[in-house]
Amino acid sequence: MSVEENMRERILEVLDFLADAGAQRAYQARAPSISVSNELFNIWDDCYPLQESALEHFTSNQLAALERFNETLEEVADATPVELPPLLLFMESQHWKRLNQAAERALNEVRSNGIRRP
Repeated sequence: MSVEENMRERILEVLDFLADAGAQRAYQARAPSISVSNELFNIWDDCYPLQESALEHFTSNQLAALERFNETLEEVADATPVELPPLLLFMESQHWKRLNQAAERALNEVRSNGIRRP
């Protein structure tokens, strides 16, 4: 598997994690010293925007879905403090709910639009 294909898989993994409250709680339980609330934003920043060479592994509809998600994430980031509350408190907020729902939509859109292979 190429680096670009790995990046596609990483994007899917990150969206899946951002859409999965149970996985987030489990991660927080395994790593109590980590701010999982902040990690939600950091892991996306680690893989987006995509490198030019990875773009060919996504359809235009998938790229649009990723961009819409990124815009939502940035809006939520701008509306929240730099140091977020602990995960369980953050999960009660409208900000977390908006981020979670946007991740679910993006994940569904990327998965339903098939895989583009060069």
